[in-house]
Amino acid sequence: MNNDYSLTEYDLPTWMRQARQVTDWGVVIVFFFSLMLAMPFILQGDIPHTTDLENHVYMARSYADALREGRTYPRWIEGALSGYGAPIGNYYPPATPYLTALVELFFTNDTVLALRLVAISAILLCGVMTYLFALRLMRAEYAVLAGLLYVYSPFIGLTVPYVLGDLPLLIASALLPMSLWSMGRVIACKNPLDRVFLALICAMVWLTHLEMAILTYILLIAFLGMNLLIRRIAGWRVLAIIIALVAGLGLSAFFWFPAWSEQDLVTWIRAPYSRLMPMMTLQNIIASIIPVDLNQQVHIPQLGIGLGGIIFGILGVMGGIIAPLYRRWLWFWGICGAVLLMVALFIMPFDSWMMTPIAFCWAIFGSGAFAFAHRIRRIPHRLFLPLGIVAICLLSLPVWLAPRWNDEGSQWDNTAQINHEQLGYGVAVLPPNRPIPITLPLPIVPNRGLVSEYQANDTNEEQPDVVRIPQNRLTVSKQAGLIFSESHRDRYLIQTDTPAIFEVLRAYADGWMADVDGIPVSLTRNPASGLIQVGVGRATDGVLTISYEATPTRQSAWGVSAIIAIFLVMSALSGVFRRRRIASLLELNLLSVQSARLVGIIGAGFWLFFVLFIAPQAPYSIYPPAGHQLTTFVAQNHKTDVGLEMLGYQVKTNQETYRAGDLLTVQVAWRTARQLTDNYQVLFFLEDVNATGLRWLQSEPRYLAGYPTRRWSQQKYMLDEYTIPITHVLATGEYRLIIEIYRCQETCLRENRVNFFTTTGEFIGSQVALLSRFKVQ
Repeated sequence: MNNDYSLTEYDLPTWMRQARQVTDWGVVIVFFFSLMLAMPFILQGDIPHTTDLENHVYMARSYADALREGRTYPRWIEGALSGYGAPIGNYYPPATPYLTALVELFFTNDTVLALRLVAISAILLCGVMTYLFALRLMRAEYAVLAGLLYVYSPFIGLTVPYVLGDLPLLIASALLPMSLWSMGRVIACKNPLDRVFLALICAMVWLTHLEMAILTYILLIAFLGMNLLIRRIAGWRVLAIIIALVAGLGLSAFFWFPAWSEQDLVTWIRAPYSRLMPMMTLQNIIASIIPVDLNQQVHIPQLGIGLGGIIFGILGVMGGIIAPLYRRWLWFWGICGAVLLMVALFIMPFDSWMMTPIAFCWAIFGSGAFAFAHRIRRIPHRLFLPLGIVAICLLSLPVWLAPRWNDEGSQWDNTAQINHEQLGYGVAVLPPNRPIPITLPLPIVPNRGLVSEYQANDTNEEQPDVVRIPQNRLTVSKQAGLIFSESHRDRYLIQTDTPAIFEVLRAYADGWMADVDGIPVSLTRNPASGLIQVGVGRATDGVLTISYEATPTRQSAWGVSAIIAIFLVMSALSGVFRRRRIASLLELNLLSVQSARLVGIIGAGFWLFFVLFIAPQAPYSIYPPAGHQLTTFVAQNHKTDVGLEMLGYQVKTNQETYRAGDLLTVQVAWRTARQLTDNYQVLFFLEDVNATGLRWLQSEPRYLAGYPTRRWSQQKYMLDEYTIPITHVLATGEYRLIIEIYRCQETCLRENRVNFFTTTGEFIGSQVALLSRFKVQ
């Protein structure tokens, strides 16, 4: 009789496994595979200026300058609104610029380099923390696949860091698995410090991305509920978790409570333009990922889950059926992902950030593909993980092909912020899709003297301060001399013979205060200009200080955060003195050394593949040829009298007929033959072929290609996407898409339309119609 008594690594007793395994090779593998996706930030200098990363550098630089002045929590952005300033820091989560500013102050002394380091760390944490979280639920092989499926998903690995440049969302994408991992430690371990750590992570999520924070809390509560269903958890531990979640919310109250309670104290206006963002539809989700075109200046985000996500999702369904131990967890995360997908498609189709939790749930569910290792005996067990990693990397090849950018060496100070606005690019510290909180009446008229002060500050090191009390408003009996100027505070030496009012070129907002030699004086809002007025009620000779301080609401919020912070410190000290720590058995389900060696060989091969074929100076680049995205376009070449040129178009929703409820989506390729001096806007509508002159479903004017034309490169092309929802307004018939381009000032007038010509110079008119016809029933 031939009996097989061979044992696997997981059949050994816990103490023996712990003695045999001291290194978590799984986290090493996920770390180095994640590092490949972060290499563009390592190998390329500067940042891509066509993404939101540019705006985050401006914000981080403003925070760093305020921190250098000793301002612990910056709330005022000095260079916004032509130098008048705005309380932007009071309404947008501060963690991303604050973290970047701290890295700059303590390590790099370079804002761009600091931001790149933060982005690299976030990408690495996305993969590593997903692995560590999944390791508490399943074996290490499942966890490795989950971590790689998450970080190699097109949205996390390509769209967020390199196409959108949404650094807060990238950090929140790392904090999502980190918070779940932390809750898992609280559930499985008896270490009081874990509860403190969970509260800190939750607070960090609230201070990074509000929408993701809400959804993270929903997933945390769902995860806790699932644990209650499948295992016994002491009531005091459940209460401790709930207290930690509440503490995380309370610890961040110093930001979100004033932002919520004071939102009506400002006027919210739209940015001059918004970058193109496709709507989340099922067709977009399952669409194949197109490799980036290096000859395209601005890349339209792709929201698909990719071929790898689709295949591993299908395998995850089958794996969830045959998985011997982890079936419940696989289906739990699969159901969570399906619910989130339905919410995104039918309730929140324009909130692309929803793809982050969808990708996370889908990654854990897709890791169930490893369950086939327990059923297919003809293939050695150790080969399944390397084969799975190879499949993920090859199926995610378009994610490896990140955009490339040039080192522009831009300035990021207040003068650069003002120039950014004057060129029509919006407020420099905010991405184009974010509304701007202002306290000034519209339209905002720049003050030439103030702008000149900033320009002098930029060019003359001997004059480092900005004078905001206009000198032409002073008289013999009312004098003011600048002592110093900071982002949140100005100080002047004043002398008045009678009661006087000083005009200050700062936007008024709640929180501005003034005093003379420590004695408060009147500070009000000029009703005409919206700027600060300081009133001195008697003859004065002293030091006038104007500073942006906390309001009673902000002080109350700080009080709540301080109480929570003291509670967490006491809990942490209690945990340290108790010295109680019991490790979870789930922590021991690590990769065997033999499996790690085989995966290491695979990893070394992919690193060699990256160096030879993908790196910026690779000798055998596999990037598609420049302009490859235009191969499917219908050529339609037209020139304009301003230098813009139309190259062609493609109908993305190519249907024979359209009905009410359908979307007509068309992409048009443009380029410029010379440097443009205006930001042109586009307007499009449908026209009945048999009834010309009537406009149907006309759009609002917006920036051409969703990007200021003054920033267009002459060497690259731009894609503009036009989406028209077909409604019952359209009668049955045949229509064509008409495009108009305007040189708009405050409004887009018809007499300011751009004229089109054929390539031979024949005049077409102020409209151009696509060659395709669209039938509507």
